[in-house]
Amino acid sequence: MLLFVSHYPDEDSVKDGMSQRIVNVDNFFKTDERIYLDISLRRFPKIKYNSIGKLSVLECNFFLHFFTIYRLFKKANKIYFHSVLNVLNGLIFCLLIKREIILDLHGVVPEEFKMNGKKLCFIVFKFCEIVIFRKAKIAICVSENMKKFYQKSYPKSLVKFLIYPILPNTLTELIDINKSWDNSSTVNFIYSGNTQKWQNVELMIDIISRNLKNNFVFYILTRNKSEMINLFKQKIDLNANNQIIIESVSPEQLDGYYQKCHYGFILREDVLVNNVACPTKLVEYLYYGIVPIVLSPNIGDFEALNYDYIYYDQLADSLLPLKSNNNNLIVRNLLQRNNEFNFRNKVLMS
Repeated sequence: MLLFVSHYPDEDSVKDGMSQRIVNVDNFFKTDERIYLDISLRRFPKIKYNSIGKLSVLECNFFLHFFTIYRLFKKANKIYFHSVLNVLNGLIFCLLIKREIILDLHGVVPEEFKMNGKKLCFIVFKFCEIVIFRKAKIAICVSENMKKFYQKSYPKSLVKFLIYPILPNTLTELIDINKSWDNSSTVNFIYSGNTQKWQNVELMIDIISRNLKNNFVFYILTRNKSEMINLFKQKIDLNANNQIIIESVSPEQLDGYYQKCHYGFILREDVLVNNVACPTKLVEYLYYGIVPIVLSPNIGDFEALNYDYIYYDQLADSLLPLKSNNNNLIVRNLLQRNNEFNFRNKVLMS
């Protein structure tokens, strides 16, 4: 039996990057008996249990259901942690029970907390990371840069590294971006995301306010529509401007916007968290031939893969409404590599 220490995505959570990764990985184990165990220190006063075929999902409270959790860890042949975030509440069971551990890193969790000024969380999760790297047999990274970072951080670890990028489940290899090219002179820009500080939305708004060219149209797609509108209104009179379209759309509607857009904002800073990442948004942009507008190009492995991008201060009248075949090809190659990567065998037979 495989024990995945993680939530199992529902209709609401499946839209975020971490949940898409969980679903993607789970598809490799459809024929295996597996349990998803979500452990909380505060929630789940009663055990919640659901089972469909060979998949079981449990939600347990660490204190109230300690021995139930212990028995699940003891019953498992292999234990798969989705992110260091899930290691904290399951760490004691790894110390009590000797089982083969797979760690899917997702991102550099302690450093994310440090970047956000949460020093205590950084210390706690760094400790969890140190311990789990002593125990884990396999560590799965989303980029080559992430692998290099952890090899340097834990040179004495015996862990075997695998690289499996996070690619959105909605992408296929069938799209032809040439069919979506717009022969008009209109240059379409897109931002797909919310208003978190690290997205640098205020910088994006400042850039847009200085580049309201007659042939430029900006599509801002966000779940935080009202908050986004308020941020824009601080700089731009939206009532007097029809070049900025702010919408909240379903994932199924994104395709139409991506197909008609040429440039996309992804203003990530040149910090470790971004240097090792594989952002879902960036992958989607590249897949649709969109040219990213960047603050720093050092995002994951994409600069090493020679992706096309422009800097945030390069918006000009001379910008043409063109797609990038090169960017589309990069993601096609990643998709093909993922499809040829026998994930289940790599995890179960290693």
